[in-house]
Amino acid sequence: MPLLIILLEAALFSSALSIDAFTASIAYGSKNIQIPLKSVIVITAICTSITAAALFAGTALSTILSPAFAAVLAFSILFIMGILTIKSAILKNPEIADSDASKHISIKEAALLSISLSLDGIAVGLGAALMGINPWAVITFSLITNTAAITTGCRIGKKISQTLPFNTTYLAGAILIILAFTQFL
Repeated sequence: MPLLIILLEAALFSSALSIDAFTASIAYGSKNIQIPLKSVIVITAICTSITAAALFAGTALSTILSPAFAAVLAFSILFIMGILTIKSAILKNPEIADSDASKHISIKEAALLSISLSLDGIAVGLGAALMGINPWAVITFSLITNTAAITTGCRIGKKISQTLPFNTTYLAGAILIILAFTQFL
């Protein structure tokens, strides 16, 4: 597979997975809740680690499944996750993550937040691996996109201090559904 395709697929998967972090970070920024660099690193590391575990599990699973079954399973996982992502609500109450009301996300709070942000990474990582996506490329892009999503989201939230005129959850779901259909191209 050409390097450009490998990188594009990895970038799309990583971007879809980081949209939740981006949207949540906008909400935190709009409430003047800080996410310090140490907490950003914790969130990124945990989210990426969970996705990586799912990618490697999916890669191992793909060696024992027939290619046709793996394709159908990958499509099903990504399509269902896309629909569920579109229907889900992103953490609309950032105060919940800031449990001590300190106006900044501590390392402990970041660890708890990252687990909720990375649950979709399990299913999407498994589906991506079944599609044959390069796990190392996804892991690399995940580190970059999660960090950028969190820091940029906080800055945007601080500047706008109001809700966006559109819900970015729909964008993450749409990307996953499109990626599901690429399985049959």
